[in-house]
Amino acid sequence: PHRTATTHHSTRHTAGLPLVFRGSSSAHAVIASPKVYVVFYGRQWGRPTTVRSDLTFSADPLGVAPRTQQFLRGLYGTEHWSTSTTQYCDQVPTGTTRCPLSAHHVGHPNTSPLAGVWFDNTYDAVSGASESSIRASALRAAKHFGNLTAASNASAFYVVMTPHGVGPSGFGTQFCAYHGDDISSVGPIAYTALPYIPDAGHGCGQNAVHAGAAGTLDGVSMVAGHEYAEWLTDPFGGTGWVDARGYENADKCAWTFGTTYTVSNGATANVKLGTRDYLIQRNWVNASGGYCGMKQ
Repeated sequence: PHRTATTHHSTRHTAGLPLVFRGSSSAHAVIASPKVYVVFYGRQWGRPTTVRSDLTFSADPLGVAPRTQQFLRGLYGTEHWSTSTTQYCDQVPTGTTRCPLSAHHVGHPNTSPLAGVWFDNTYDAVSGASESSIRASALRAAKHFGNLTAASNASAFYVVMTPHGVGPSGFGTQFCAYHGDDISSVGPIAYTALPYIPDAGHGCGQNAVHAGAAGTLDGVSMVAGHEYAEWLTDPFGGTGWVDARGYENADKCAWTFGTTYTVSNGATANVKLGTRDYLIQRNWVNASGGYCGMKQ
């Protein structure tokens, strides 16, 4: 699986190395109509309750669950950050670096891409969980949401979130999150392991935007956004857009933010989704020699 580095400010900006299409001219290898399913894996999340439109939990002391849902729910319409991905396409020759307008492009949805939320309390989450347990939760989610064919899973992304204090193996030392894919009984499925990000502290974005307690969840949107952007452009293991070093669009711009604005407490942000301000890293744009940008 592709893993997001933990090192703070470890930028992978690689000027002169464009993202290159690695798929075939006959295959779909980008996401035109994104559907995101958030899976809260493990009984340790506690008692579930719905507050307004968010699923919340009694053992989520910092409110990671609702913040993640709020962020992913807002990635549509007038939101501009994720439009940086719409330059990329598929069904073009292998080695393509610039997409014609007529190609099949990454789509920017007109309605929220958050298609479903589920509490997977089948098992207790195991500290140091293997990737196989994350894949198994993603498969259970696909079945739960009725995505039982390759066609229904072609545009689906399963965000498997593990509870506070129970991160997968390597979390906080080797990665903040990772995304992968699996050939399953319901077709290929794409997923990300998204641990309880504040457990890793500053190395995974805590207080990247706001000081003190207000910045405890800063890393949640940064890391979730990183994985979402890479899924859109390379959902199935290097068959989409990857540069010569194996970096995807978010890797190449890790910890870079572009133009920011000041919010009420004096911190900085660069995106507003609904009523909340976020600082989200930029993504790679191939045009004009390549640069890190916030929109297409």
